[in-house]
Amino acid sequence: MSATQPFASSGAISVIGALLEQRTGQQIAANRAWRIETALKTVLRAHGLDSVDQLIARLTGTPTGPLADAVVDALLNNETSFFRDAGVLELVVEAAAAITADQPGRRLRIWSAGCSTGQEPYSLAMLFEEAYVARGLPFPEIVATDVSAATVDRARAGRFSQFEIQRGLPIRRMMTWFEQDGT
Repeated sequence: MSATQPFASSGAISVIGALLEQRTGQQIAANRAWRIETALKTVLRAHGLDSVDQLIARLTGTPTGPLADAVVDALLNNETSFFRDAGVLELVVEAAAAITADQPGRRLRIWSAGCSTGQEPYSLAMLFEEAYVARGLPFPEIVATDVSAATVDRARAGRFSQFEIQRGLPIRRMMTWFEQDGT
């Protein structure tokens, strides 16, 4: 690929965009097509492909499986942090507490859609535990989902880097809810 040759043709971008939309419902806006190049370089390298044309040929032959998953995962925005949009999380907890208090014995189910690597549902769990224990309310079930199986696996493991924990998590909660693993 030369310096003047585009990374991907408009046809290739259309195929990749269609895959993303079919799997997630998300569309790649024309002004964000540059993101495809950044995201797919790692996928090409990891799968031993030299070009987007090779990627498209492989995807056309096998539109599902690990390669398609890797392409979709690479294009997703997995931006997350503990207590991201804390005000919204607190509103969810208060609304749930009011419902639970009005209907004793009812156990709520809270859905965290687009949970990424799990910081937001774990933040909800901390808030629920802190608010519900004092009130003697039954802890709700928190269901966390994401279109990326890899990020859900990370969320399920509940293991976070020091950077991820320190980003948005107050020290008091870090000391209460986490323990260091390793050195």
